[in-house]
Amino acid sequence: MTEQDPLLGTTFAGCKILEKVGQGGMGAVYKAQHLTLDKTVCIKVLAPNLAKDPRNIDFFLREARSVAKLEHPHIVQVYDFGDENKVYFIMMSYIDGQSLDGIIKEKGPFSIEAATDMLITVLEGLEHAHSKTIIHRDIKPANILLDQKGETHIVDFGLARSITEEKELTMAGEMIGTAYFMSPEQCLAAKVDHRADLYSIGATFFYLITGRYPFEGKTSIEVIHKHVSEPLPNIVRLFPDTPLWVAKILEKSMTKKPEDRYQTATELKADFIKYKNPDNVKSLFSSEISIDMPELTSKMKNEKKEEELKESSLERSEPRAQTQKSSNAAAPSKEKTASDYAKDVFEDRKRHGLKPAQKPKLQLVILNYVIKIAIHFSLTLSLTAVFILVGCLPAQEMVMTGNFQSFLDPLLNSPLKAGFFILAGLGLMFGAICVKPKKFTFFHTIAMILIALSAYVAGSLALTPGALDMVSKTVFVLKSAIENLFAKNNIIPYAVFCLIMGSVFSMKSDWKIKIIGIILSMISINLTYRYFMTDLYTAPDRLMLGLTVASLFIGVIVSISRKSFSLLINPALFFLISNLLIFFVLSGPQITLLTKQAAKEDIMKVWNLKMAETDRQVKELANMMPEYDFEGTPVKRKVNKEAIDAKIKPATANELKRIATKKYYSILLLSFKEIALKTGGFLIISLLLLLMLNIAFVDELLNYRKEGYL
Repeated sequence: MTEQDPLLGTTFAGCKILEKVGQGGMGAVYKAQHLTLDKTVCIKVLAPNLAKDPRNIDFFLREARSVAKLEHPHIVQVYDFGDENKVYFIMMSYIDGQSLDGIIKEKGPFSIEAATDMLITVLEGLEHAHSKTIIHRDIKPANILLDQKGETHIVDFGLARSITEEKELTMAGEMIGTAYFMSPEQCLAAKVDHRADLYSIGATFFYLITGRYPFEGKTSIEVIHKHVSEPLPNIVRLFPDTPLWVAKILEKSMTKKPEDRYQTATELKADFIKYKNPDNVKSLFSSEISIDMPELTSKMKNEKKEEELKESSLERSEPRAQTQKSSNAAAPSKEKTASDYAKDVFEDRKRHGLKPAQKPKLQLVILNYVIKIAIHFSLTLSLTAVFILVGCLPAQEMVMTGNFQSFLDPLLNSPLKAGFFILAGLGLMFGAICVKPKKFTFFHTIAMILIALSAYVAGSLALTPGALDMVSKTVFVLKSAIENLFAKNNIIPYAVFCLIMGSVFSMKSDWKIKIIGIILSMISINLTYRYFMTDLYTAPDRLMLGLTVASLFIGVIVSISRKSFSLLINPALFFLISNLLIFFVLSGPQITLLTKQAAKEDIMKVWNLKMAETDRQVKELANMMPEYDFEGTPVKRKVNKEAIDAKIKPATANELKRIATKKYYSILLLSFKEIALKTGGFLIISLLLLLMLNIAFVDELLNYRKEGYL
């Protein structure tokens, strides 16, 4: 409460403003005393800055018109609405209590029984609202109040809209609601009906019994994306002591398509009432198979304690009532607050030894992971083998020269066999995609294509000693790759692999993985150094070396201190810069040597051109008619050396360096190609991509498990 508030202590709309009890998106909420009715009321006032826009006024007053149509004990009642001195207000019944969201933040989640009882009464209120064609569109724990008697009240109909309302106040494509509890159709700004409220009831139920949102994210956009596209987290996996009927209700009420959900509030309420009865639950789930495991046995003991809790609560109810009557005669009783009501629920659970649910640690889950990882690895390894065989199909001349013109020879000369193997490879790709939790993803698909392409190149362009059949050629390629697996000529693929995996690992939140990432990044720099280091490098470039060390140091610091992703300031970028600087530092002496060679070649070239031009001019002078001066003496013609020097100039230092650099990169590329073809380098690249892909698969699997989707 702020003393500067101009409404406090004044008379407004026939009411004495007592205190400010809240601040919402549309304005402030006050507790007031109605002077005529002599009762406590609640007044909601539209913020002055919003009242300048007529659309906001219509939006605000729509809540009053919506609730004015409703008369139900579980819906807040509207007494009056309008404006006084251009200050727009809604006068409602005052609920002396606390929101369910506030209780959870203060005391923790509700028991399933308490949450079920409260949502049954909320659904009764929604039944009435839906019968009047009113959709709330913002059902959430913060909009459900619990009074001192334990009764629920739905509030904040500010987003409510009549299904038959002709005038649409919301702009086209605008999303309305709270992201954590919004239905997919609200997230997509599509047509909304009463089934959106039932989706929100399911999300609210999830929150009431777990204390966490069904879908969580760092931004509203991320949460909305999960509501629309990702499956509902399995509550039984997150909290193993949860009854199966709870998961069934959540699954049906939070289905993505409205037609697959509960169709009415009455239908959802009926299921809540039905599953409250233990006999109904036993009959409905009697066909479930029981497995004797320690974790599940613990769960059964907890359920048994819950039954004992119910019985003891019933036994205590009559003495408590008698005590209540006797105490009423002696002294006035003190009414319980909403916090006290919630506290009783949690203390009962604590007294009976019911511990908070923990994530399951079943061996079957680990076995399931191992099987999935093994299947994915087998599929991708088979993909590599299939495309090696395609590349090793015999060409027409049965001799491979390593020329890229022979790249398509296996496909053109054996189209049926190649087509069969390619179809098999596509089938393996599809199988690997189906095993993934996220199914199709861009990185995964591109990685499999690169694996297949590298394996094909390893076979099709291999430099074989003469004509070999497909099997012999495949064995030769594998033998070459194994023999040169750790040769210096094949260091670059390992350096790139370590750089990529180190960059990925260094951006993880787990410290152990982060340290592994930093180590891999340093290994990549070391491998780059070893590959490009030559005897020519004798005088170190201190500036470039200093920049390399500084970039590496910054990458390590950023990796350690990183809390969120940044495009410019991230360890991967600095590790990449370190590798590039090492490359430029070690390439310098070789480029300098090539520059000197280019300078010598340029000198000889210029000298030859000048001599050729001199000879040409001498011949031209010899063929010209002789000229004489006044004395009859022949005029001697000379070669114009100045013109020749002006026409033929040596290359500048920058031009020579550019020529040398281009030549160096060309030599480097050709050298890498020849070495890769001779030593099975392309197959090594394919295997490293295979390893990288499977590491990414394991990471995706663990992330989905962590978020509760598996």
